[in-house]
Amino acid sequence: MLKLNLKTEPYWIDLPGTVRVKVKPVSTALMSAAQASATAVYNTLVERGETNVDDDALRKGLSESLLVKALGKFAIIEWENVFKADGYAPAELNDANIEQLLDFWVIADEFLKQYVSQINLVKSEGNVSAPAANGTLETVPTTVTSAS
Repeated sequence: MLKLNLKTEPYWIDLPGTVRVKVKPVSTALMSAAQASATAVYNTLVERGETNVDDDALRKGLSESLLVKALGKFAIIEWENVFKADGYAPAELNDANIEQLLDFWVIADEFLKQYVSQINLVKSEGNVSAPAANGTLETVPTTVTSAS
């Protein structure tokens, strides 16, 4: 069973440092767009020689960072408690500032966890009928002990 209960309206996510972001609901289209955008940026960096593709850890870290930033740019529609570098005026909501916000690892990590949590609920609940160890869809008592 799968409950069709994904959020359909924008909602707020509370992040560290009293930062709040209002986001569009996560969707297949938004995730696919973010993945395509992150891949394009990654490929450009590789073509320019601006990243070390031989180091697995660096490649994975860069890929995740690019994905989180792309998700932020596609999803964040409003924010609170994000200020310019001087700390006196609110920062304008734009792609460059979203990237700067998500350069703070604790912010990026929490944003990703909370934003995709709706998708992860499907995985964690196992849709109620996850495969049993013997490969069947449901675990039921054995009714026949032998076919002979």
